[in-house]
Amino acid sequence: MMRPLSLTAALVCLGLVAPAPAAAQLAVGGNLGWMFDTEVDRLSLGADARYTLKDNRWALNPRFTYFLWSEGSSGWQIDGNLLYRFRVASSEKVQPYVGLGLGLVSTSFKSGTTNSSESVVGTNLISGFNLQTASKLKPWLHVQYTAALDFGNTFIGFMGVSYPIGK
Repeated sequence: MMRPLSLTAALVCLGLVAPAPAAAQLAVGGNLGWMFDTEVDRLSLGADARYTLKDNRWALNPRFTYFLWSEGSSGWQIDGNLLYRFRVASSEKVQPYVGLGLGLVSTSFKSGTTNSSESVVGTNLISGFNLQTASKLKPWLHVQYTAALDFGNTFIGFMGVSYPIGK
């Protein structure tokens, strides 16, 4: 079990530091999220990057999310996603996309004298849209379902903003 987790974590981390292709556009930003499928809904904070590839329809999307849980509990998720942007007129304000990726989810819980923690890899399914604005700041919204099988699945709504770096 540790070998697949290590390999996946290494691949996700490589996506976080890999240089963008020559014709790519890099955008970085942050996000707020809300986890809907738990007994107690949970807020999250995250960092997001998007490497838009040459054809402007595909983007690599590494992301880190920290879950703001109750005292004694903590969690985080590292994602490596591939997003596909649907072709719409450049004058359209809403630009929809879908995505698929992998997420490494880690949680720790403390109850009295008992501590437990677990990490697991899940599959991400994403649907969302970018909003075109007159400024360089680009807001986006999306929902992400992470299927982590025995661990438990998460359904999170994110809203964020990206800022293009470079060209």
